Amino acid sequence: MKGENEVKHRGILNRQYDLHETKESAVPEKGIRKFLYLLVNETGRLIILNLVFVLSCLPVITIPAAVCALDHVLFKMIRKGYGYDLSDYFTELRAELVKSLPVGAACGVLLFYGYYLLSFAVQMPERAAGYFRFAALACCIAAVLAGSYCFAILSLFDMKVSSALKNAVWLSLYHWKQSGTVLLLTAAFAAFVFLLMPLSGICMVIIGCAVYHLVLCITLRPVLEKHAEAGNTSDK
Repeated sequence: MKGENEVKHRGILNRQYDLHETKESAVPEKGIRKFLYLLVNETGRLIILNLVFVLSCLPVITIPAAVCALDHVLFKMIRKGYGYDLSDYFTELRAELVKSLPVGAACGVLLFYGYYLLSFAVQMPERAAGYFRFAALACCIAAVLAGSYCFAILSLFDMKVSSALKNAVWLSLYHWKQSGTVLLLTAAFAAFVFLLMPLSGICMVIIGCAVYHLVLCITLRPVLEKHAEAGNTSDK
C-alpha cells in the first residue's frame, strides 16, 4: 500500500493511510459505480481470487486468515481500480494465519450460540420463544458486524487483535448507517444462498464470495478512511 508519490495521513485506527493516490479518470471513485466497474472489468480476476479463497478455506482453521487475505487484496483493487498481485494474498494469509484465529473463533461461537438459541426456541412457549429468537438475532448481528469490521481492520492495519476488536465495536456503533448496510447485504446474500441452493452454492464457489466481500469492502472503506487521519503507526 506504499508508493513513491503517496501522501500519508495518520488515523484513529493507528496506521498511515494514503488519501490522495493518483486515480485514473475512467475509474469511478466509490459506491455502486465502483462495484459495477470492478465486477464488469475484473470478472476473470475475481473468479481466480474467489477460487483461491475457497481452496484456502478447506482446512477450516484457515478461514479467518483467508478472509483477511481476501479483504486485503480487494481493498488494494478498490484503491487502484484494477487487478492485483496474487502474491499479496498469500503474504497476508501467512501473516494472519495465527493472529486472526481469536476473531474467527469469537464470531464462530456467536453464530453457533445464535443457532442454538434459535433451535431451542422451537421447544419453548410462544412468549418465551420470542426472547430466545431476539437473543439469537442479537448474537448473529454481533458476529456479522464484529467479523466484517475486524477482518477489514486486520487486513489493512498492523495492530493487535485486541485493538482491532475495540475499534471494530466502536466503528460499528458510531457508523450505524454503514453497519445497517452491512447487515442488509449479509441478509441478502444469506437469502440468496438459502433460497437458490444448489445453484447458489456453485455461484459462491466460482465468484460469489469475492463479490460479497467486494461489496463489504466498498461499504466499509469510507469509514476506515474517515478515521485514518489521527493514528500513529505504520501500515503493513
